[in-house]
Amino acid sequence: FSKELLTMVMAFFFRYLFLASSLLSYISATGGYKGCFDPNSDDEEVETIRIGQRHTICLILGNNANWSSQLDYVRYTFRPKADEYSKFHIDQSFKDLVQNGALGNGNQNLTYFFGVGKNISHVRMYYEPKQNDEFEDDDNKVKVFPFITAIVDVKDGVVLGLDWDNSCGFCSKKKCLENTYMFTGQLASQKSMRKGCYLTKEECNELTKQGDTTCDLNLYFVWTGTDADGKPFQSSGYRFSAFPPTSIENQFLNSLPDYSW
Repeated sequence: FSKELLTMVMAFFFRYLFLASSLLSYISATGGYKGCFDPNSDDEEVETIRIGQRHTICLILGNNANWSSQLDYVRYTFRPKADEYSKFHIDQSFKDLVQNGALGNGNQNLTYFFGVGKNISHVRMYYEPKQNDEFEDDDNKVKVFPFITAIVDVKDGVVLGLDWDNSCGFCSKKKCLENTYMFTGQLASQKSMRKGCYLTKEECNELTKQGDTTCDLNLYFVWTGTDADGKPFQSSGYRFSAFPPTSIENQFLNSLPDYSW
């Protein structure tokens, strides 16, 4: 797996040009994100998706909710097998990014999106110490959203769009909040809105102290639609929202292919 560290010291101006208002929007940025391709190839070709073959997925994480503003960001790349329900775990990410402030000073909102080829998802919040530009100094009120299922929608081997699942099977209703944003930092429309569970920073600090990695960023990937040979994907049936809360962990979380970075 490769990690592309971009502008960790110098601030990087990052302007996005939206070609559409949907999840199919393509970002055009001078020196910035221009797509997600095989890191071992010089060819920036969009891959044709086939079940059982490895394909490139990128996770881009930055220290601002507004991606059209000045920010630092880091990019992770991994290549799971298409239609293999898998987990991408950024090991020690809570400790490194939140507690040690490796991306910024630890007091900035950390958000992320994922990309396949030239397709991108909406933005999700991982760590939220600021709301409405006001810093929250009470760790019991600061939110951490550590896990989500990402969905790759494909038709005849061509990626049509990327989406997030509603992932509130791990928490009570009061800890399940809207967590989908536009690249401007504004909440997405209700049609595109997906929810997720959060833990407080205080809870995460205690878990991390015990050696628990629950608060690390974990993404679970599923595929839907048909591949280049017309075969239907099956893994979307394993998204969190498809199972009752009590069965999720016992069903599959501890036995998934783990693409830890």
